[in-house]
Amino acid sequence: FDSQDTADEWSSPARCPMTDFSRTQWNELRESVYRDEMTAEAAATEFQSRLESEWEALGI
Repeated sequence: FDSQDTADEWSSPARCPMTDFSRTQWNELRESVYRDEMTAEAAATEFQSRLESEWEALGI
């Protein structure tokens, strides 16, 4: 490939804005389950709700 000698830009692939949001929400809800503040089922429902709301807010 000639491009290996002529490449002048290095960048990472585009990232979905949902990636960090979902990771943060997952960690928060997982911690709530560990501390017996909510059940796993309730956390799963809340996780789905939060992600759907964020998805709509981002206009994806």
